[in-house]
Amino acid sequence: MAKFIQNNETVDTFPGEVQFFFTHTIDLPIGSKTHQLAFVKWYLPAPDRKTRFYCKADNDDDEGCNVELWKNECYDADRDSIIPVHNIYSRFVPSKFVVGSRTPKTYMAVMPINRQFYL
Repeated sequence: MAKFIQNNETVDTFPGEVQFFFTHTIDLPIGSKTHQLAFVKWYLPAPDRKTRFYCKADNDDDEGCNVELWKNECYDADRDSIIPVHNIYSRFVPSKFVVGSRTPKTYMAVMPINRQFYL
């Protein structure tokens, strides 16, 4: 999971699957600089906030929700797919979650492991 600043200046956490880690070195006038990077496939959010926070407690506080629903599909690879390793916030446990009985929809339940990940 990693946090991103959205267009409206809010911060949101996105789950993703790290495909691989790599290093990149750039030669600058002051010397070489090496970065540790990750290539990540980011999962698409559920269609609306009500679905995403389906498992929250009765209050309206999204922070009270420790399970979020996401689509089991990923964004296309783009510049956001490459992030510095130190921007990885934490890990999570994925699980299949079905909403509804008449016309069931299957999502991925994301359960964060509440400890930050440091390299």
